[in-house]
Amino acid sequence: MPIREGLSGPYLSAAFVCEKVLNERDGVPSFIRVAERFTVPVLPPGTELPPGMPIPPKAIQSTLVVLLKAGDLGSGSFRMRIALIRPDGEELQSNEFSVFFNGGDENGVAVISPIAIPDPDEGLHWFDVYFEGVRLTRIPLRVLYQLVALMPPPPHG
Repeated sequence: MPIREGLSGPYLSAAFVCEKVLNERDGVPSFIRVAERFTVPVLPPGTELPPGMPIPPKAIQSTLVVLLKAGDLGSGSFRMRIALIRPDGEELQSNEFSVFFNGGDENGVAVISPIAIPDPDEGLHWFDVYFEGVRLTRIPLRVLYQLVALMPPPPHG
């Protein structure tokens, strides 16, 4: 489905979540640890931590990557929006911004954005990617809870 009547593009080249992006000396990015599933440590209900023991972090920090090619869009600024959708379907947060295409079929834009979800619900989250108000794609992010077993302190003596 074209974004605007009579135009083809933009074309989605890639869309994923990864741990980090390295910008190499020659200007080519390297995407490290592409993942769709994240395991979050959680304490069993009613667990009391021993004094001085830190609470395991229940957060996801990663990088969202969306690569688009212009097609015949031509040069110009265009609106994009990325929305994080919780497992229950509720939109948790949204970010709207402009991207600039330099024209030409294979020219494009790379949207590389750090993401942080401080207290994610267990289940399937989605990043919905919109271009000029039209959803281009959805990027899955599955959160799995893993119960943390606390080891009893060693006996003194």
